[in-house]
Amino acid sequence: MSLLALPKELLLLVAHHFTFPTPSETLIPTTLLLYSSTCRLIRELLIDDHSIWKKVFAARFDTAAIYRRCLDSELDWKLLCRLRCQQIMRCKLWEEHSSIAVVDFEILWEIISEHGAFLLHF
Repeated sequence: MSLLALPKELLLLVAHHFTFPTPSETLIPTTLLLYSSTCRLIRELLIDDHSIWKKVFAARFDTAAIYRRCLDSELDWKLLCRLRCQQIMRCKLWEEHSSIAVVDFEILWEIISEHGAFLLHF
């Protein structure tokens, strides 16, 4: 039986299990990205399902401030997660190479200002 023979709902359920970070992936959802690269159908399912990216984002960043301000309805969670992960990785490069030009401080300020007691490990 092929993976593609499974119902779409089941494929999405599997994807939802990959939204929480494993011990080896604290920031970038590599398991979910690997799952999405198995075939075009799964990739298209994941691109269109905003609830998956909302869970990925929530598992890595403190989202309480977003919900308190009722800003969550129109967010592109996938894009937001990608931008934040990208900026955190750029901060690491800044630390290693002293190149401040690559860092978007507006995105970093959003991360810092929304964080409460939730610790960000990267």
